[in-house]
Amino acid sequence: MYNKYLVLKFRNAKLFRNREDGSCKDYVFDLTIKGGYRKRMDKKNGVFEKQFKQPLTVHQISNLIHVLFNERPVPSHRECFYPKIDYLFEKAKDSFLKYSDCIGNDGLVKTTNKVKGEDQYITEKTKVSKAVWNSWNPSPQINWDVVKLYLGSQENIDWFFGEIIDLLGVNPLSYNVEMVRISLLTKKLDNLFNGLTKIERSGLIRYIRDNQGQHIINNDRISLTVNSGIDNVVILNGEILVPINDEDIEKLKLSKGCATILDGGYVWIDSVKSAHEITSDGYEKVGDISTEKY
Repeated sequence: MYNKYLVLKFRNAKLFRNREDGSCKDYVFDLTIKGGYRKRMDKKNGVFEKQFKQPLTVHQISNLIHVLFNERPVPSHRECFYPKIDYLFEKAKDSFLKYSDCIGNDGLVKTTNKVKGEDQYITEKTKVSKAVWNSWNPSPQINWDVVKLYLGSQENIDWFFGEIIDLLGVNPLSYNVEMVRISLLTKKLDNLFNGLTKIERSGLIRYIRDNQGQHIINNDRISLTVNSGIDNVVILNGEILVPINDEDIEKLKLSKGCATILDGGYVWIDSVKSAHEITSDGYEKVGDISTEKY
């Protein structure tokens, strides 16, 4: 029998939402595939990580309660070799959740798009790590060091710069790459291009002819990537009321008193209140929140 409630507050819980165009930059770890990670949503390869329709469900609440009680959380979307603790999971179902953001009629954190006339999540821009997938720099800056790295061997480097000297009559290293590239376009380049094809460095052909430097950068020899990107996230703040008894309070004395929730969210114990001090206004029972996925 519960006679008290643990009042938890959480802030800055970031929720990445799959977008219809498949461009969500978030990724998930998956040890069943080579590399150990994959995009959360990848229509091209037929991979789609289903998400809960509701921002927070009993599973996320259960996990943070597990942590507060010094137990290991259990992944919501991946297989795990250890189970949830039934007592704590039932406690999560009997908890109450309230967001401090704008909430729609169906409990979703959202606002109405005035242009489209439909509900959409309230989102913010956030910086994300992007080097895990699809991270080639779309606008690389080419310099002579990059060109030398791409050419690889000293033999290739000596041949390439020798060809340029023969064509232009100047030392290319005395000028920037773009000036040399433009100057080369006024010359007959068949021998140069044939030589680059022979040594399997045709990316330089595309760069010289079409100014497409990504064909130099996007390869295993250089691998210059964009190490960060920008994505949209839903930012959640709110409170959770967790029913507890005197035995639970004794266990919580050994708790660190804080946990994480979603991506970067911080949860902490704010207070302990008796049941008669709690009002239900604005709270929803966690066990009643839908766990349907889409």
